[in-house]
Amino acid sequence: MNLTPNPDQVKSLIRWFVSTFGGMIAGWFAAKGWFTVDQVISVLNSPVLIGAASSIVVAVWGLFVHTQVNTVAAANALPTVAGVITMPTIEGKALAEAVPDASVAVAGTQAAATVAAK
Repeated sequence: MNLTPNPDQVKSLIRWFVSTFGGMIAGWFAAKGWFTVDQVISVLNSPVLIGAASSIVVAVWGLFVHTQVNTVAAANALPTVAGVITMPTIEGKALAEAVPDASVAVAGTQAAATVAAK
């Protein structure tokens, strides 16, 4: 299952947050006397804010999704891939252990021989 949202989903989520919490945010800033309610509302309704916020959300999401563990798990989940064999290094062993699937194994092990035989 792919949990990476597309840009339209991110923008929709940001619009929802702005419409849900925008009034509270505007009221809080106005109550503090930092801005008028109209100034805050105009910023919250700005397409620039939605674009910037969606870019930040996508960037942070990318940091979590684009890891070696997720890449190996995604490759292993492909229907045309029988398994993934990692290098017999400390990093390779850690990577194979991080993916909880028997079809991800370290080269030179019995598990790797089983994966290769598929």
